[in-house]
Amino acid sequence: MNDSGTTNMQGDFAVEVRGLVKKFENKIAVNKVDLTVMKGSAFGYLGYKGANKTTLIKSLLGLTKANERIKNSWIWLLRNAAT
Repeated sequence: MNDSGTTNMQGDFAVEVRGLVKKFENKIAVNKVDLTVMKGSAFGYLGYKGANKTTLIKSLLGLTKANERIKNSWIWLLRNAAT
């Protein structure tokens, strides 16, 4: 969200996700994740082994589908972020 509290899906962000949920059978792997990465920023993503870091990244890239979405959830990635 920007300073006014509204979402700017084509402005300041390289990555923006709201409300991402991913389950495997009865196990919740990713639960209602909200993530914003600003254009031009360096971003680190750390966690313990088995913390589903790869699952989140695969969901962001569309390599695996989030099988559940909460109301008003979305994923947005900047195309050609290097330009």
